[in-house]
Order: sequence, then C-alpha cells, then structure tokens
Amino acid sequence: MWLAAVVCWSITLGVAAYFLSTRTARDIALGRLEELTQDEITIIGRQEQERDLSGSPVRRLLQAMFAPVGNALKRTSGIGRDVDARLVRAGLTGVLTAGEFVGIKAVAFLFFALVCAVGLPHFHAAGNRPVVLLLIALPLVGFVGPDLALNHLVRQRKRQIRKRLVDVLDLIVLCMEAGIGFEAAMARTAEKVSGPVGEELSQMLGEINHGKARAAAFRDMAARVQLPELSLLVAAVNQADRLGTGLAEALKAQANNIRERNIRVAREAAAKLSVKIVFPLVLCIFPALFIVILGPAMIAIQNSGGPF
Repeated sequence: MWLAAVVCWSITLGVAAYFLSTRTARDIALGRLEELTQDEITIIGRQEQERDLSGSPVRRLLQAMFAPVGNALKRTSGIGRDVDARLVRAGLTGVLTAGEFVGIKAVAFLFFALVCAVGLPHFHAAGNRPVVLLLIALPLVGFVGPDLALNHLVRQRKRQIRKRLVDVLDLIVLCMEAGIGFEAAMARTAEKVSGPVGEELSQMLGEINHGKARAAAFRDMAARVQLPELSLLVAAVNQADRLGTGLAEALKAQANNIRERNIRVAREAAAKLSVKIVFPLVLCIFPALFIVILGPAMIAIQNSGGPF
C-alpha cells in the first residue's frame, strides 16, 4: 500500500515537473497579461515609449534641466493639471512629459524675467518706450508661449485626423469587403496610412492585443483625440457590435456622413471668405490701387498749377 502511494506521488510530481519545464515564454506572458488591469496596460505602453527615447541627448537634457523644476511646481501648485491630456491629444506621449513641459514654462519665464530686469533700466533711461513694453511682456510670453504652441499642435493634429479619416474608413471597408476581418483590416490600414490616424490605429490595436476590450479601446481612442466625427464613429461601431449588424455597412454610412460634414464645413468656410477679405481689401489693396491710379493725375494737376 505504501509502495502504491509512493508510486502515485512520484507520477504526479513527474507530470507536474514536465508541464512546468515545458511551459513556454508565451504561456508565461499570457498568464501575466490576464493579471493586468486596463490602467496597468496603459502605464506599460507609456513606459515603453519613454524607454525608446530615454537614450537620446535631447531626452536626457529635458530630464536633467526641466523635469525637476516642473515636477516641483506640479507638487506645490496647480500648474499643469491638464497638461497630460493635452500632450496625448498633441501626439507627444513619450516625447515630452507633463513635468518637463511645466519646467520649460518656468525656465522660460525666469530667463525672460532676468532679461527684463537687466535691460529695463537701460532702455527706460534712454526713453525707448516700445522696447520697454516689449521687455515687460517677455516674461508673460515665455510662460504662455509653450501653452499656445501645444494648443496649436493639438488643433493641427485634429485637422490632420479629420482630413484623413474618410480615406481610412474607405480602406477599412474595402478590406472587409475583400474578406478580411475587422481587426485585420484595421491593422492593414494602419500599416498603409501614415500620420496621426495611423498612430492612433496602431495604439488602439496594441491595446486590443494586450487584452483590452475592443469597445474600451475605441472609447479610449475617442477620448484621446477629442474629435466629434471620431466619437460618432466609435459610437456607431460599438452599437453595431452590440446589435450584431454588419460593421462594413456601419463604417460606410459613417464615411458618407463624415464626407457630407466636411463638404458642409468647406461651403461654410467659403461663404465666410467674402466677409473676411473685406478688411485686407480696404486696408491694403485699395490704398495701393488709389495711389497707382490717382497718383499720376494728381502730379500732373500739381505741375500744371492746379489747386494742389
């Protein structure tokens, strides 16, 4: 009886040792991915992007000069609360952190304040009022300028996404009608399309491959971009998933809606153009035209002894 028990335990331990020894790295990775939460997946992706750029000289300079100042300001004040979201919308995730951005603002403010403190007494004594006003405004420009540049990048990226979104949807629909699955069609489109749209698709597919639900990955992409057309597209795709309707038809309908919206926006911009051109026309073109047309006549009248 004891011999049978020993044999059974030996067989059990041998089988367990065999499965443990033959466990591949893929099985270990899949087991780890099942334990990850959605927030951990996002944090890991951001750390990977930062690690890719950590060896560059510019990155080391930013971390050494601006990050300590910016992180200290973020801890002690409310500066930079929305910087993370704006950096994501500008496509600068992994390129610039919120602490580094706030540090750039603070260092620029201090530098221009020092320039103002050094140059203001000299130019004020010389009576050069325009330069004095410029020096007074320099610290404000140094503090607000990075925010203006970041907002410009956000708007520019939104325009690029809006411009390419219809073409991307057409490519996805074309791939799906050729017999390719939805996620495979998005992957193929992300490989062919460059720019912000391709980056967002690649990031969304990476999150799906790391275990995030497709609906959640779509919602996160819409939250990152903050574009109404993309939000409507995500809502339509998620609704088609819940109802079990055809994704190709839903994408085709959304592409048509976005195309009509772009045409309407272009017509509205063209209608406003006639009003916007009045001021340059009156201030710049008409005076030069009057000088060219009436100038010779006025000179001729003056030379002939006229009233001028």
